[in-house]
Order: sequence, then C-alpha cells, then structure tokens
Amino acid sequence: SIYYHSYKALSNHEEEGNFRKLKELVALHESKFPKEEQISFYRILINYCIRRLNLGDSNFYGEIFEIYKKGLEVEVFIEHGIFHPSTFGNIVMTGLRLKEHDWTEEFLFKYKETLPAEQKEGIFNYNLARFHYQKKDYNKAMPLLSRMDTDDVLTNCSAKTLLAKMYFEQEEYEALESLLNSFKIYIRRKKVLGYHKELYEHFILYSRQLWSLVIQNQKESRGLFQKIQETKIVAEKRWLLEQTEKRFRI
Repeated sequence: SIYYHSYKALSNHEEEGNFRKLKELVALHESKFPKEEQISFYRILINYCIRRLNLGDSNFYGEIFEIYKKGLEVEVFIEHGIFHPSTFGNIVMTGLRLKEHDWTEEFLFKYKETLPAEQKEGIFNYNLARFHYQKKDYNKAMPLLSRMDTDDVLTNCSAKTLLAKMYFEQEEYEALESLLNSFKIYIRRKKVLGYHKELYEHFILYSRQLWSLVIQNQKESRGLFQKIQETKIVAEKRWLLEQTEKRFRI
C-alpha cells in the first residue's frame, strides 16, 4: 500500500488523497522497513510538498514542516552520521517562513556538528545569518556572512544575495552597488552555475533598478513591478516584489 500511494503521489501531484494516505501509512508502518526505504518515503513526501509549494499552495509549508520534524525524530535525514547541507538549509528556511524562531534556533545548534566537516562552518554561519536576518538583527547577521569560508558556489551566491537584501533594507546604497558589481563578476567567472546564473543575474538587474528608482525619488514603479512578476527565473522574486510594493505603495 505504501509503494502504491508513493507511486500515485509522485505521478499526480494535483491529487492530495494519495499524499495524505502515504503520510498516514508511513507514520504507522515505517519501522517495518529498512532505513534506506524509510529515507525514500520521506523524500517522496517532501518532494510532493515542494511541488505544491511551487504551484503557490502556501498551506504546504505547514505540511512539510511537520514532515521535517517527524523525519528528525526517526533520524532519516542523517546518513552515515552526516546531515545533507541542502536539507539542513531547507528545514531552516521552512522554520523561518512559519516564524518558528525558537524551534529553528534550537535546530541550528543541535545539528551543527552533523554537517560535513569541510562545509560545516560555512553552512552553519549562512543559516544562522538567515535566522538573524529574519529577526531583523542585521548587526548579528552581517558578520556571520563574512566568516562563511566555503567553496560551495551556490551557498556563496545565496550569502551575497542575503547581504544585498540587508544593504537595501538599511538604505546603504553605496555598499549595495559595490556588492552587486562584485557579485556580477563572481557569477560570470563561475562556469558551474547552470540555470542559477540567470536567477542571480536577474536579481542583480532588478535590485539595481529598484534602488536606482528609490534614490531618484521616483513616484512609482508599476513597470518594474510588472517586469519582476513576469520574469520566471529570478532569485528572491517574492522579496523584490514586496520591496517594490513597499517603496512605491503599489
């Protein structure tokens, strides 16, 4: 029955019934399966939630958060003593999105030592910076980004994006301009970014256009808002739209 509903949930993400049944069955019977299969079941549940979130169904933040918490209890996210960095970051993002600040802070410090040794400080500092950013504590967030020390290109891009957001929100436009210029050079030099290159290029473009309109004291920017809305591939799209709405009262 678990295999059946796993297949059905994967093949039709618009039908919620199979997801609900799978979630129920996994909770009841997961201990009967080897750890490798338990991990697969949780991945299917999480992937289903991500698909629904990508369709704009924000109710699934609560669903995926519940699955993450249950997965932590049965230790399906730690393989050979290692917590995968992307899963670690996704859990932090979900907790922050739901404003589960106390739980997220506890998670960060509890599982820090399970991150891969060569990436541990960079991944931890980046996610702790996200935590402080969410609480608008920029004085704690910014120094953490300067201490990341990681060779992971995507993590570095995410950190630069987060720093740009803080500069913008604090209206430190000279620092923002310098960062965006260096960020643009950075992504041009990296050949491993794939489609992420376009994501961050659009973030740089629209961030620059937005602060340019702000310092010129433009009355409105419906054109920019519409361009951001219509661009499918752009990092921090939600934040860019929120800032445009806030600054120009759209």
